[in-house]
Amino acid sequence: FFFFFFFFFFFFFFFFLDPEYPRQVFVLSDGEVNNKNETIKVVKRYAKSSRIFSLGIGGEVDRELMKGIAAAGKGAADFISENSSTGPNSMQSVVMKQLAFALKPTIRKLKVNFGVKGEYSAPAVIRPVFFGEQIIVFCLGHSKVGGDVIVRGIGPDGKQLTWTVKKRVCETGDSCVGAIGAGLVVEDLLRALEENNNENKKHVYEKVEEIGLEYNISTNQTSFILASQKG
Repeated sequence: FFFFFFFFFFFFFFFFLDPEYPRQVFVLSDGEVNNKNETIKVVKRYAKSSRIFSLGIGGEVDRELMKGIAAAGKGAADFISENSSTGPNSMQSVVMKQLAFALKPTIRKLKVNFGVKGEYSAPAVIRPVFFGEQIIVFCLGHSKVGGDVIVRGIGPDGKQLTWTVKKRVCETGDSCVGAIGAGLVVEDLLRALEENNNENKKHVYEKVEEIGLEYNISTNQTSFILASQKG
């Protein structure tokens, strides 16, 4: 806990921040804090002049905090289990992967247009994507619209980039893909609710309940009972 905050605040308050030379900051944590939302807001405030990479260690780390820090700081989050001393999930492998990401150019301000009105997409805010990295974006919608998905972003040279991606539609209940996307949408809605000090709480909870029931997923507003009928 002490190491986490000493490293974090020492950097931000004792170094001059120049947006022309963004710094790469690596945050390591093996626990949690009691001011998660405030910490993420501080990261957002300095995101124009820094990129934040987070590394969670062990089973007791606050994963939402580490993901939130990385998303707000336009970096990447990764996690190491306590028993991973070798292989791709070892400390050395994960740290080297994050260092490699920090040296790569990114495509930022990504926007995905699925061509569906009133849809919910996840992640709602797409962090910068590093060269050679894959990213998955889900969209929940009820209207079937033809055409392709349009992806726009800004490249390392500051120029606008546009891609056309073939659309793949999964029917509700036909695939676990829809349930995964619905779960990510719910996470985004609840995270935004916390960051906005519970504004529109009733509306958000109603939407979470609707998504949970439609896609048969457990949320803070929905639960399911498994029963079998004998005879």
